[in-house]
Amino acid sequence: MLRLLLLLSFFLWYSTPVLSQNTPADLFSGKMMVLISGAPDASPYLEWQELAEALHPALVAAGADPIGYFELEEVALSEESQQRFAAGFAQRQVQKIAILTRKSSGKITCSIMPFQPNREMVRVDELWQLESNNASDFYAEMETLGQQLSSTNFLVLQVPEFPSIAGGAAGASAGSTGNAGSARFLRSKPLNLDVFALGIPLAGFQAGAGLLNNFRYDRLGLSESRIALERTKEQQDLERLFEAYYPHRFVFLDQPQERQSLLNQRIQFILSKLEGRESDLMESMGFPVPADRNTQRIVTKYYIKFLVRDENYAGAQWDAAEDPGQALENFLLQLHPATADREK
Repeated sequence: MLRLLLLLSFFLWYSTPVLSQNTPADLFSGKMMVLISGAPDASPYLEWQELAEALHPALVAAGADPIGYFELEEVALSEESQQRFAAGFAQRQVQKIAILTRKSSGKITCSIMPFQPNREMVRVDELWQLESNNASDFYAEMETLGQQLSSTNFLVLQVPEFPSIAGGAAGASAGSTGNAGSARFLRSKPLNLDVFALGIPLAGFQAGAGLLNNFRYDRLGLSESRIALERTKEQQDLERLFEAYYPHRFVFLDQPQERQSLLNQRIQFILSKLEGRESDLMESMGFPVPADRNTQRIVTKYYIKFLVRDENYAGAQWDAAEDPGQALENFLLQLHPATADREK
């Protein structure tokens, strides 16, 4: 009964939604896959599946054909994960991706883009957005759109479905190797770091990577100036931490390079990172998920990608943190614990 009351209160508060731009006539044409990102501190708290159940009628009223729902954080977990989901969506003949983002304030942003079957998954140059203060506004505006736009979608699902995509990542036992898509994670540190250089990608090195994460509840709406400041701070933090905690040769990479070009420079290792919900990252990288603490927070986990073989070194201990700088320091100290004594 309490959950029902929370769901009802989720719909009642009214104010005016805002359309970000003109609405294309074919906005809802074709099959649509829906990704959901919900802030855990929004009130009332709703699991992403409950958000799907609450918001699905609005998409149907608009004339859309939403054939499945997934949590955004699961899909955007890594490049390998995005490629796997993109392949699965392509098999389902998906044409549109809708991302429903619920912020901590309770505001809902619906972002709809054409689907493309690669790791980026969406075309942001054709982005359409609707922002509403709550689900009631969202339903009202989408229903109005349904009256204005013609739809060729018939026999749509009246309740949301939560399909599975083949090849999902499964948690591995302690000490074993886990999988995230096709990536192989080892709970150890790489050898020969003193022989070959470590490449450190700067912002923009992997164009398009992490695009979906821009629609996460904690990222959506950040200004370009805020993003630029974050990138500058990231580079400064990287330089400071590597000078303090990494005794071997490292090279900053400010533009994309082919694998062979990196190898020709004796760069066999690449510093990489994943951002996502801690429990998802732990499962995908083969670490046991503890039951005695909250693992629902969004964290950063660094690891080292070995270019010569399909291996990723995550370290022996789980060291992710909400602050990326702290996460990197934790990881570097795993690689070279003696540097901690040197700093004292």
